[in-house]
Amino acid sequence: MYKVNVTIPAPITSLLPGLHSLGLAVSLHANIEMTVRRDDQFEVIARGEPYPDVASAFRHPVVRAATRLFQIKEMAPAGLTIRIDNYIPRNAGLNVETALYVGGMVGANNLTEGGLNRAELIEMARRAGFPAEGIVTAMLGGLNFVMEDEDGKLVYNSLEPPPLRLTLIVPDLPDYAEQTADLLPESVPLADALFNLSRLPFMIDALVDGDFAMLRRTMRDRLFEARYTKYIPGFDEARAAGLANGAAVVTLAGKGPAIIALAAYNHALIANAMLEALQKAGINETRYWTLGIDAQGITISVAE
Repeated sequence: MYKVNVTIPAPITSLLPGLHSLGLAVSLHANIEMTVRRDDQFEVIARGEPYPDVASAFRHPVVRAATRLFQIKEMAPAGLTIRIDNYIPRNAGLNVETALYVGGMVGANNLTEGGLNRAELIEMARRAGFPAEGIVTAMLGGLNFVMEDEDGKLVYNSLEPPPLRLTLIVPDLPDYAEQTADLLPESVPLADALFNLSRLPFMIDALVDGDFAMLRRTMRDRLFEARYTKYIPGFDEARAAGLANGAAVVTLAGKGPAIIALAAYNHALIANAMLEALQKAGINETRYWTLGIDAQGITISVAE
């Protein structure tokens, strides 16, 4: 094969109340193109959302994934150009590294005539340290829930929600990742765990049915959200503003700092009200998108 093009959606994981068990793919994407060269040179071209300066291109998630895939299959092109157009913000709770690794892995697998099946690719990404719910969601799209059974085998299911739309707000908080490292406790009160567990099945049904009234009642958490939102100035005010302007739910994307608002309408009005609240709290640099659900997951095109 001469060229492979892969498009991957952003997987939002840990949707309330499903900590480390739920993923929802949204219509922010990264595109990866791998082209076999006629010479023996290796070239990486990255555009879109900036990636941090690294000493070597081999540390980029796409390149790491492709390199590992070539090692597993014991075959690789002599020369290769990789073009990465990434429009998923980094350090926002959108699992961009997971999405890029999945894209690099799937692209390299198809560039070398396939061979690894979906289960093997998912396991390869898990061994690389990426979260299972993010891997599955990036690959399959839609709404996914995952679990690991006693012998380590991954069990997952994928559902296709209706064409919901949500507002995504990404505040610029350079210190957030450092401030929120290792916040999850090793144990939680039983009452808090039961609060989350009792709402989870109703929340899944509400997403699949597009039932915003039920989402408002069930998309709640007592395990982790408050531990993270206190590091986002103005979060409570932004949530109140979003709800006052028609949002059914305002919560974190993953563990933040990105914020999502699910609503049936008024997405621009909701975004502007929330942005104003964050600005009053001192956050002057924010970006926002109105997004749909990506029901396709990873897409692949091949040119001989």
